[in-house]
Amino acid sequence: MKRVFYTLYASFMVLLFVSIGTQVVAQDLVHLRITTPDGAIDWDIDATKTANDHGPQLPESISGEIVKAFDGVTEPSDNDTWTEFGQYCCDPTIVNADEVAGKIAYISRGACIFSGKILNAQNAGAIAVIIANRAPFGLDAGTHTQGLITMAGTAPESDSITIPAIFISYEDRIEIEKLMELGPVMGTFEASTLYDAAGPMAYSTPLDQVQPFNPKVIAYTRTTDTLFNVDFRVDITDPSGNTTTLTEPVDTLLPGKDWNAGVIHEPIIEFGEYTPTELGAYTMTFTAQTAEGTWPIDDAEISQSFEVTEYTYAIDNGNPGDLDGRQVNEVSYLENTGIYNMGAFYRTGANGGTATHVSFAVANPGALDIGNGFDFTINLYNADMDGDGFPDAELPAEPIASTVYSLDGSEVPNELMHAAFPSPVTLDANGTYLAMVVSGGFAFTDQIPAYTTAGGTVYPTTSCAMQFGTIYRPASLEWWNGGGTAGDATNTYPYGGRSPMIRMQMEGFVPPVSVDLLPEGQVNIFPTLTKDMVNIQFELAQNTPDVKMIVVSADGQMMLAQEYNNVMNETIELNVQNYPAGNYFVTIKTDQGVRTKKFVVVR
Repeated sequence: MKRVFYTLYASFMVLLFVSIGTQVVAQDLVHLRITTPDGAIDWDIDATKTANDHGPQLPESISGEIVKAFDGVTEPSDNDTWTEFGQYCCDPTIVNADEVAGKIAYISRGACIFSGKILNAQNAGAIAVIIANRAPFGLDAGTHTQGLITMAGTAPESDSITIPAIFISYEDRIEIEKLMELGPVMGTFEASTLYDAAGPMAYSTPLDQVQPFNPKVIAYTRTTDTLFNVDFRVDITDPSGNTTTLTEPVDTLLPGKDWNAGVIHEPIIEFGEYTPTELGAYTMTFTAQTAEGTWPIDDAEISQSFEVTEYTYAIDNGNPGDLDGRQVNEVSYLENTGIYNMGAFYRTGANGGTATHVSFAVANPGALDIGNGFDFTINLYNADMDGDGFPDAELPAEPIASTVYSLDGSEVPNELMHAAFPSPVTLDANGTYLAMVVSGGFAFTDQIPAYTTAGGTVYPTTSCAMQFGTIYRPASLEWWNGGGTAGDATNTYPYGGRSPMIRMQMEGFVPPVSVDLLPEGQVNIFPTLTKDMVNIQFELAQNTPDVKMIVVSADGQMMLAQEYNNVMNETIELNVQNYPAGNYFVTIKTDQGVRTKKFVVVR
């Protein structure tokens, strides 16, 4: 799922390594943070907890290496084609217990009860458990459902569990497993007290479309005590360095979890109104202060950023890092008639406006080459026909404007492509509009677009939409790192994570000059079928100061992003010994043009 983007969580978090027997278990309101030792990966993944009867809430964050656990016995069943033999961990004996001890055990859903899996991993010395769904979005695996669920606690096993366990989606599972093939992966169960800070309706908003907004943050005490007289504060720093402070006193803050009543208290703290007035980047910093000053919430701090631009609406923060993009499972893609479309919602200001372009990006443009080309249709919809301020639950029958972008081979992974409408589109005041990128209807499993996503933010209302076959979801999606109920158009506080890079450009926007194709023959690749090494041969027309080489897999995974200086006639050797078998695309970008080549790794 980077990948480098800002995380929405407080820097005060303590990474607590726990040992077997410590009474720290099943938790509420926990996100999973994925990192790699080199710091290149930093993801925020939504997860669901185990049921309440598994134990008390998680008081502090827990961190450790993620390791697959195996029982060596349980076979994949019930239409499950994505789980390795033994990864269900239904048998009490974990055959790689020496690898699991002191680590976070990574287990597949299926074949037995959740409590049994967690207890088996605990007995093997695991400090925590991640259970991963085996049902892709749009395709349930046998009796198992897609997305996120709350795992049931089943006695007597649940009575003995003392470590935390969370559940993740199939789509996040696949991303994590790609990383695990390349090296160590660290996981952190984050126990936040302030989270899901929210500001304006979009990360980027044109200055003439700015609307006043009320900053918000959610509080969760992680104590069993009622707190009194808590002062919440947000400091908003504008592009000139000036700070505006808003405060909100709360007389009574109830315990985060009422175990007797089985109720979670997570109040939304809403501050007074703020209106940005100048171009540039803004930062909101949220804190809390109790009278005693000794509670966990006193140490909490969470920051949220947004920007005001000249012409650009965006729900992403423009930082995809080495992001792989979001791609659906190939079987479910075909089951849903090859339709996989993505969009972003934007709200106009009090005076309305004029849209001229839509900009978007995909992570695997080199893989999208069907015959004479791969066309994206960009539709702009009036998404609030009833005028209630929320996106409608159904996709409007007709767009108010359309345009087409045809790939020509000059595209670079994760870089924006710009499509102009035939004529400027007038938008109503205080309207809600959906910019939808349509690429569906292709019956090819190797032609699935991997929509580029970037570090996003949290919005007070729905921010993105997805169309998958006959399914239309105008809400942050569970499998996308969203929150709330799947298909719930009134979802109000999605968790943070990634947002699709689909932007709406207003009148005055001038897209960058397109890049030409490098002439055929100036970049060659051999062998095109390999097990270990690939040679990239350059025969450029002139010495080139800066050459960028990007390698992505057919499913959009970024394998390499490297820059070279002063290149003309030379050969670069690429080691692919650790690449999984499959198709790969090398994109070469210079100031003279762009060229994409394909090679295949066999095992």
